[in-house]
Amino acid sequence: MRKYADLTEAEKKQAFERGFQKTMKGIEACPSWFPDIEKEIEKANNTAESNRTPWFFQEILYHEIPGAKEKINQIIQEHIEGALYPESGEYVIYL
Repeated sequence: MRKYADLTEAEKKQAFERGFQKTMKGIEACPSWFPDIEKEIEKANNTAESNRTPWFFQEILYHEIPGAKEKINQIIQEHIEGALYPESGEYVIYL
C-alpha cells in the first residue's frame, strides 16, 4: 500500500479526479453528509430548481456558488490524502 505522498504527480491528479466524481455524486445523493457546505448546496439547489435545470446542480454548485469550489476541493484533498493506494496485485478487503 502506498500513501498519497508516495504517488506520482499524475497519480495524484487521477486521485483528485476520482475523488471529485465520488464527492460530487455524494453531495447530490446525500447532502446532509456535507454540513460544511450546507448553505452552498441549498443555493445551488434553489438556482437549479428555479432555472428548471436540476441536472445542472453539480455544475452550478461547483462553478457558480461563491466559495463552494474551494470548500469542495478541500474536502476532496482531505479524503485523498488520508486514503491508501494499493499496488497492483495487492488484495484489499473493504469493510
